[in-house]
Amino acid sequence: IGVKMRSLSIGVRLVAVLLGFGLLAFAIEGVSFARSSADLSSFRAQSSALLRLKDLTHGLAESIVDQHNGVRDYILTGSADALKGYQDGRTLEGQTFGEMTAIADAFPAVAGEIEAVRVATNAWRLRYLDATVALVGAGQREEARSSVRLAGGAATFHDVILANDALEEHVARLSRSNLNDIDRIMRDRASMFVIGLVVALAGALTAVWLLSRWGARPLARLLATARRVEGGEDVPFPSDSD
Repeated sequence: IGVKMRSLSIGVRLVAVLLGFGLLAFAIEGVSFARSSADLSSFRAQSSALLRLKDLTHGLAESIVDQHNGVRDYILTGSADALKGYQDGRTLEGQTFGEMTAIADAFPAVAGEIEAVRVATNAWRLRYLDATVALVGAGQREEARSSVRLAGGAATFHDVILANDALEEHVARLSRSNLNDIDRIMRDRASMFVIGLVVALAGALTAVWLLSRWGARPLARLLATARRVEGGEDVPFPSDSD
């Protein structure tokens, strides 16, 4: 009975040790996962928004080119049909700015660049596009094609392109920073997973060491005593406490 009780005691203690290390490893993994999940979800949402914003900057550039080409064709032909590209580009521009403004609420850092593009585009339209369309519509195509007007249109068009390029570069920097944050979280998760494995391994090694201490050594003493008794020695038999 004593040996059985001792074996039961050893088993209970081993289970307690393994359970303690297991709970510690689980707690490390759980806390790490819970803490990083919210951040990871936020960064992934930001990454999607930034990718969309990047697409919008490309779409805005296309709308600007469409407007430019539409007015150029209108100057050359005088046909109202040539204005379709200009009108479609202007519609796309309005839709693009609307979506950009909504996304910028989550990224105040790019709000200034978006506004700069809007200001440059409005100046280009006011000083060149609308005025040129009005001149051609009034039959003054030669005036619309004057070198001074074309130079002014090219200058304001260049300002729009520069402003849009600055916005695109800022969005690209934010995207890279966002991806770096996601990578950092994933590395932290991997590190905590490794720490959890180390804790679990430490628990297993501790259990082996305790088993040797609590079970193997007393058993070895019992076997040594049995051999001495078999050899004819008069030795006291070890008690359970030994």
